[in-house]
Amino acid sequence: MKRNSTVLLLIIALFWSGCETTHSLDYTGEDAGYVVLGIGSIKPVKYAELFLKYRDIENGNRDSFKYFYKNRFYAREPDYSNESEEGVVVIQTLKPGNYEIYNYSLYEKDYVSQTTHYLEDDVSIPFTIKQGEITYLGNFQANTKTSKNMFGIDMLAGATFKITNREELEIKIAKKGNAEI
Repeated sequence: MKRNSTVLLLIIALFWSGCETTHSLDYTGEDAGYVVLGIGSIKPVKYAELFLKYRDIENGNRDSFKYFYKNRFYAREPDYSNESEEGVVVIQTLKPGNYEIYNYSLYEKDYVSQTTHYLEDDVSIPFTIKQGEITYLGNFQANTKTSKNMFGIDMLAGATFKITNREELEIKIAKKGNAEI
């Protein structure tokens, strides 16, 4: 019994050591500002998780705006859904300063494999957070890119994003879900 417990702890330790670490930027200071954005996908959604990665430009700390779609532990019901798309509205508190979205991480898993897609080269979508104010970044809808494997079967090859302005609707959803805003 003791040996089984040791093996289990070793497996858990190896699993966690392989996870990407970030310094969470969710901020609780009195001078906090808010960021609101929509994250979603065209239907059918073909991935389990989508992260829009961002960083604090001054000190390089990194975090992600997250949409867990098909995740057994963290899946979230969509805030909006229609025949062609669905997604969530993300609200996060940040310390005042300059930030940028620099990449994405699209995680897919099926019964056979697990794959993470991202941009080879970082981009820069800058935004500024001001004390007590809401900064709206837009609605980021992932459009699935596919490529054919060696058997001619379409496979997920990442995403392109359609960014639209749905500020009025998404700020309303954010305020409904967060009384502090």
